[in-house]
Amino acid sequence: MVKTKCVPISELSLNELKTAIGIADGLTVLEISKKHKAGFETVRQWVKQLRNKTGFRRKPQLAIWANKYRGQLVVAKEK
Repeated sequence: MVKTKCVPISELSLNELKTAIGIADGLTVLEISKKHKAGFETVRQWVKQLRNKTGFRRKPQLAIWANKYRGQLVVAKEK
């Protein structure tokens, strides 16, 4: 069983939101970095921060979570 943290989406940074949406879309770290014009290592750091905040350790877990809350992620990103 995976223990997760219940992090409010409002606690995620804009970059973490963009990264979560990219992961949900099935993009790799390299593809996310190109899409958002950010360095590869920077995006890896955002993924790490997402993992720490959500408690998920694998990208598929993050993808499922991001897809479940996709509407909220997009609205939060637009604010």
